[in-house]
Amino acid sequence: MYLVHVHLRRPVGGHVPEEIGVWVSDVAAFGRVEHVAVHLTTPARPVLGVYLLADRLEEAEELALTACRRVVAERPELRGWQVVEGYVPLLAPVYESFVGVAGPAAVDESVQGRFRPQESSSPGPELGES
Repeated sequence: MYLVHVHLRRPVGGHVPEEIGVWVSDVAAFGRVEHVAVHLTTPARPVLGVYLLADRLEEAEELALTACRRVVAERPELRGWQVVEGYVPLLAPVYESFVGVAGPAAVDESVQGRFRPQESSSPGPELGES
């Protein structure tokens, strides 16, 4: 399963219909869309988080973009909207934020956390020992 972020641009004065996620799910090819989340972080540029099944990353991006373009083209409620871009986001920064690693500290070799295993002060078993 892939998460593809599809960035939209809405016209001045346009609002985000509550049903937009359902519309994208309904038009998606072969029932491959599992879920659509609507993110309104930037009001003029809503982002649809499209969770879908695909064999390859490129295929996931293309399916999500195709579904969103079709919805924008077919729904009168979205007249004047544009699909700007769509891509699979890098998620490591998100996971690192869950464990309290942020900013430049994420590349600091002294940082420990989920992505930098804690070093043990006691020696581990030697190879061949159990």
